Amino acid sequence: AAQAAMDKVAVELVRDHAKHCMMNAKNPDEQTQKADELVGAISRMLSR
Repeated sequence: AAQAAMDKVAVELVRDHAKHCMMNAKNPDEQTQKADELVGAISRMLSR
């Protein structure tokens, strides 16, 4: 139960990051950088 709750929090953090960072990127280079940050965050979440 505790792991499921932590996973829900992690998913919400990733969703929040995508909404506030990636969607506000102003150019293709910045979009790529933000996408890389998101993939890194997901990778860290899955490697625990």
